[in-house]
Amino acid sequence: MPQYIFTTKENKMFPFFVPEPAAIPSFFVFSLPKSGSTLLMQMVSDVCTLKGIPTVDLATEIFRRGIQPAALSDDINVLWQKQGFAYLGFRAFFPAIKFDFSQTKNLLLIRDPRDMLVSLYFSLKYSHVEPDKADGENPVSLSRAKLSSLDIDNAVLNMAPSYKKMFQDYLASLPWETTRVYRYEDVIFKKREWLEDILCFLEIDLPNTDISRIATRYDVLPSNENPHKHIRQVIPGNYKKHLRHSTIEKLDIYFAPIRKIFCYDSVVSLTLNPDHRSFQNIVNTYIDEESDKKILNDSGFLSSILMSSAKVISSVLRKIKSY
Repeated sequence: MPQYIFTTKENKMFPFFVPEPAAIPSFFVFSLPKSGSTLLMQMVSDVCTLKGIPTVDLATEIFRRGIQPAALSDDINVLWQKQGFAYLGFRAFFPAIKFDFSQTKNLLLIRDPRDMLVSLYFSLKYSHVEPDKADGENPVSLSRAKLSSLDIDNAVLNMAPSYKKMFQDYLASLPWETTRVYRYEDVIFKKREWLEDILCFLEIDLPNTDISRIATRYDVLPSNENPHKHIRQVIPGNYKKHLRHSTIEKLDIYFAPIRKIFCYDSVVSLTLNPDHRSFQNIVNTYIDEESDKKILNDSGFLSSILMSSAKVISSVLRKIKSY
C-alpha cells in the first residue's frame, strides 16, 4: 500500500496511505456538512466494499488530525487519478485541489442551507464527534466554545457565509455535464431509489438483494427530534421550528441565488435525473459582496470570507450555455 507524506501550509507533515488502484474509472463523492453526507458516504462505501473498489478518503483523515482543508498544500494533487479509485468523504471542496473533473463522474449532495445551518448548530453544540488526534487546536472544540455564547439565531447568521462559500466553490469547480446533483429533500425518504440512481449514473452493477440491504440498513427515521443524537431528525423545513421569522428573512435574501439555482423556491421536487438546462432561466439573481455584508451586519456579524456571487453565477451560466 503506497504511502505519501504531505506537508500543510503550516509545515506540519502527516502520512497518508493509498490502496492499490483497480481497473475502474475513478469517481468523486462530494457533499456539505449536515446535508446527509454521512448517509451518502456510508452507502457508497458499502457499495465499494461489495464491488472491491478501493476508496481514498483524505477528508476523514485530515479531520481526525484536526487539519483544516484550507491548510492543505498542492502536494495532495498526486492523489487524484482518472482511473482506479472512489474518492469519498468530501464535505467541502478543498482549495488546493487541481483536477479536471470533466474526466470523472462526480456525485454532489446538497440540502436547503437553512436546514443545514440549524442542523450544524445542534450538532456542534451537542453531538458532533471531535478529532481523536488533533495536531494543535481542536476545531470542533473551538466551534463548540464559540457557540456557547450565542443563541441559535445569531449562530446560524454567524455560520451562513461559510455555507455560501461551499456552494460557490462547488458551482465554480464541478462541471454539470459530469456531475449528478442530489437534493436531500428528494432522496431522504427514497433511499433505495436514490441508491439505484447512483449506481446507474456510476455504471455499477449490484444485485437487488444488496441494494435492498444497503438501503434498509441506513433507513433511519427518528420518531422524535433529539438534539443529542447525530441523526437529530430528518424532516425537511425544520428550520422553521427553531429560527425567528426575522432570521429566516435574512437567510432567504442571503441565499437567494443558491435557492434559485437548486429550486428551493419551489415546492416541486427535482427528479433524480434533473435537466440542468432548465437552470438557464433561473440563474439570474445577483447579490454582491457589499449586499451580503449589509444583510449579515444587520445581525451584528462581520464576515471576512465573503466572495462575490457574480463570479460564480457567471461561471454556472457559461457551463449551462455549453449544452
